[in-house]
Amino acid sequence: MKRTFFKLAIVDDDEYSIKLFEKTVKEIKLWVGLMVFRNESELTAYLSDRQNNVPNILFLKLNLPDKNVLVYLQELRKQQRLQNTLITVYSVTASEESIEEVFVNGANIYMDQPRTYEEFKTVLEKVLKINFQYLESNLNIENFLYRI
Repeated sequence: MKRTFFKLAIVDDDEYSIKLFEKTVKEIKLWVGLMVFRNESELTAYLSDRQNNVPNILFLKLNLPDKNVLVYLQELRKQQRLQNTLITVYSVTASEESIEEVFVNGANIYMDQPRTYEEFKTVLEKVLKINFQYLESNLNIENFLYRI
């Protein structure tokens, strides 16, 4: 069976959330590499270097530290390099209006972030498996929306 290595990136300034992602990625049974960016500027700088690989899946915290997530989603979606990157926005709490706005502005997935590790692991595994299936199918990501 062909093994595909997926590059996962997160943008989050919360150390607890970062640790949850790191621990979960190490423990799940998928072949994943994780890049951590503590703010939008770090990700933007990384992406500006054309020699750096783009992530297959990008997780953005709903309440980004330096920029409105809706504006940042629009900026990311304008980049040709990211046309095949699936973007997941996550938060512990969000209004229905906020969730709808993240989809309208370019997110493919909205994820309610669980508070416990076991719940987080279950949800993240589900999101990653869905993303992997979608990415490997070569379907158009512009038509892919999912809420978990």
